[in-house]
Amino acid sequence: METMGDRIKRLRAENNWTQEDLGNRVGLKRAAINKYKKGNVENMKRSIVEKMSSVFGVSPSYLMALDESNNIPVEEDNELNLNFYGTVSAGLFEESAVAYDTMKVPSTIIKEDPDKYFVLKANGDSMNKVIANGHYVVIEDFNKVSDPVFTSNDIVVVKNGSEHTMKRVRKTDKMVHLEPESYIDEFETQSFPIDDFNELQIIGKVIYSFKQF
Repeated sequence: METMGDRIKRLRAENNWTQEDLGNRVGLKRAAINKYKKGNVENMKRSIVEKMSSVFGVSPSYLMALDESNNIPVEEDNELNLNFYGTVSAGLFEESAVAYDTMKVPSTIIKEDPDKYFVLKANGDSMNKVIANGHYVVIEDFNKVSDPVFTSNDIVVVKNGSEHTMKRVRKTDKMVHLEPESYIDEFETQSFPIDDFNELQIIGKVIYSFKQF
């Protein structure tokens, strides 16, 4: 029987992360990660469960091993149905494969009107340090937000004509950089002067990622 501690240890190994790597991603010290890995998770905060599950690309219920018999006292997550619109390139700008369906996500990740969010499936490896190929991402839809804001370090979906890509954005005074985060060296940063980047369309930003089992 796999426990929550076992899953944290296994998922960290699958991503080739040290305890320090995982701690940096979720904002915890190495000692805390080591404690959770050993199974001391009874006092683990809900916010840490949600952040860690997002980093691993799994649901909170999976991370907590709720599909196994265990003794961790937890409250079942409520779920919401969000629109699923198909794939988005995690590589170069490419045309997306369009689909129209719905997917369930934890209600705890949505703080306002669910209609302002939708789901896409990552296609490619340019973001595989944080979003693996085939994982799903929840997007805040900038077309439905009255005052959409993205900042440096956000992961955004960008449209150029009929093509899309998903990258981490970094802004300077004169340039905007779309940066990969990949274990594969072939992916390069795409850089645009501010005026040229303004001609592109920011579809939205990633607020959550998960893997479907």
